This record gives sequence, structure tokens and C-alpha cells, in this order.
Amino acid sequence: MSTAAGVRPAHRGDLAALAELAAAVATQPLLQRYGASAAGLLRELERIVKDRTRPSADSGGPLANSDGENLLLAHGPAADAASAAAAPEDAVELWGLARFCTRGQFGNGGYLRLLALCPGCEGRGIGTLLLRAVEDEVKQHSSALFILTSDFNTGAQRFYARHGYVPAGTLPDFARPGITENIFWKRLR
Repeated sequence: MSTAAGVRPAHRGDLAALAELAAAVATQPLLQRYGASAAGLLRELERIVKDRTRPSADSGGPLANSDGENLLLAHGPAADAASAAAAPEDAVELWGLARFCTRGQFGNGGYLRLLALCPGCEGRGIGTLLLRAVEDEVKQHSSALFILTSDFNTGAQRFYARHGYVPAGTLPDFARPGITENIFWKRLR
């Protein structure tokens, strides 16, 4: 796999590739601990893509669905040379996703609901690309971005701290009994 990654909004043409992405991402230990399944994650991602109804703030940015959720995808060249030769314009693999809202959280902030990478894509800057793209979109609408990280997910806590996010409190048993969610936030403007 090449490391040349890009980030773009999800669109209806991605629905087939989203099934592969959901299957790969749902195997991650964190999502398994929360009871995620490939089928359930795919349903949520498809809903976001299919229900998108309006451009976000006429900016030409990602379309938001009726719930205000957005979906960005990290992608790169397909590793399979046969599929690249057969359809070069479609010869990309989806390497990760960011699911987020641009406003309405904690009064004036956006909320990053999920940032997930396919296994093997970690440590290559793809998460940083997705996070920066989310921040760029959110700051058009909100002054801050909020993130919840599981108390046991120290890797995510370090990742967000490296990108300027600071702890703001905890929510015990918020998403799952026995798991405390740590609130992180960053002022964007």
C-alpha cells in the first residue's frame, strides 16, 4: 500500500467500498469492546451517505444528513494492480473514516463521533489527515471540537493531546457500563 492518502466527503458511489471499510474497521478491538458489528456500522455509514440532504453552509463542503452528521473518508491507491488496471479512475482503497457533527455540541462545538482506520493504516499520518479535515470543516460552523475517548484508550488520548486537545472532564458509564469516557476539546477559532 502506498502512503499517498487523500481525504474527501463520502458519496453514494462509495456504498460498495463502505461495506469493505466497515468490515475492516469493525474488527478493531476498541469497536469490538463497544459491541460494534460490521453490519451495524455499515448501516450507520450508509444512512449518513443516503440521507444527506443539504450542503453544509453553502461552502461546497461535505453534505450533512438530516441529523447533521458528516462522513469523511481517507483513501489511497488500490494495492491490487488488477483492479487498478481494470478501472483506474476507481482504483482507490478506503483506509479510514471520520464521522462527525459540525455544531450543536456543548453549546458551540462540533463533535467527532468516530475516527477509525483500517488495520495496518496506523502510524502513517492518515489519522492526522482525517482529523485536520474534520477540524477545517467544523471551524466553519463552530469555535471548538469535542471528542470522547475511552478511559482505557491511551493511544487515542496521546494522539489527541499531540494535536492540541485538552482533557475537560469525564463521563462514567456514558456509552457502556464500566467504561468512563474522557472529554477532550480544542478551540478551533
